[in-house]
Amino acid sequence: MQFDSDGTVATLNFDDGKVNAIGHGIIDDIVAGLSWAQTEASAVLTVGRDGLLSGGFDLKVIREGGDAVRVMMKKVADLFYRLLNHPQPLVIACTGHAVAAGAFLLSSGHGSAHKSWPNCRKKPTPRTNGTVVAGLSQP
Repeated sequence: MQFDSDGTVATLNFDDGKVNAIGHGIIDDIVAGLSWAQTEASAVLTVGRDGLLSGGFDLKVIREGGDAVRVMMKKVADLFYRLLNHPQPLVIACTGHAVAAGAFLLSSGHGSAHKSWPNCRKKPTPRTNGTVVAGLSQP
């Protein structure tokens, strides 16, 4: 995961070169990125690679079954809770597919944007309070 900030918006960009599977590594990286963003910016933009936000859960862990799956599900539940309750405006940008757990990730932000939406505008929510986030603004 790459972290970047312009002082206003912290960008968390993840690209594992494959399907951006949501497993222990990505979960840990997003949690670390959210903590980092609180000290570096006033809003957060999370984005996958071009054409893909996430293909879902890490199937290697799912195939292990048992405790491996329980541990990952607990971590991912904590991640989604943390995303939904993050104190800064948080936009999840979808540059393509968001499958299975990727769709949950997409819906866990305070707003979302998709590259195919022309001139997409983020609607204000109680969390964003009208803040302009990464070029997305209220109409």
